[in-house]
Amino acid sequence: MQQPKHLIEYHNQAQHEYLQNLLSPYCEEVFLSSNTEQTFNTKSINILSDSNKYKGHGPISGILSALEQTQSPILVLPCDMPFISTNTIEHLFELRDTSALATVYKNPVTGFTEPLLGIYELPILSPLRQWFEEGNYSLRKFIDLQRAAYVTPESNLELFSANTPEEMEEAVLILKSMR
Repeated sequence: MQQPKHLIEYHNQAQHEYLQNLLSPYCEEVFLSSNTEQTFNTKSINILSDSNKYKGHGPISGILSALEQTQSPILVLPCDMPFISTNTIEHLFELRDTSALATVYKNPVTGFTEPLLGIYELPILSPLRQWFEEGNYSLRKFIDLQRAAYVTPESNLELFSANTPEEMEEAVLILKSMR
C-alpha cells in the first residue's frame, strides 16, 4: 500500500479513528499497536510500541507487547479490515469464552483463523512467550494449537482484508454501495 493502512479513510475518517470510536464503548483504553519503525502524527490515540525483545516479528510482537504492558485481556482489531462494525465487536463479546486462551474469528470460507480479530486472555501470555522464544512467529499457527474459542462472522464481508490498492478500491466501492 502506498499509504499506511491506519490512515485510509473508509468511513470519512482515518481508519484508526473509526476503530477507536468503535472500541471506546467497550474498552477502558484504546491503543494503536506500532512497531518502532512506524511514526504517527496523531494525538487522538495512545500508541503502544512493540517491546525491544519482541520487535521485528509482525503481529505477534504487538500482541506480546500489549499483553505484557497492560497485564490484562486485550481486544485486537486490524486496521486493514474496513467492514468491522459494532455488530462484529458485540458478536465477539457475546461468544467470548474466558476459559479459553483466546476468542477469535474464523473464516468460514477459507477455514483460516483470523488472529488479529479477537480477544486474548491474559493466561495466553506465558505459552505465547514460549512459542516466540522457540523461534515461532505465526499467530495463526499458535492459536490453532491452543485452547481457543472460534467465532463465525455474521457476514463474510466483516473479514474482508484490504492489503493491496486494488482491495482498498474494492472496499471503498462496496462501502459506497452500502450507504
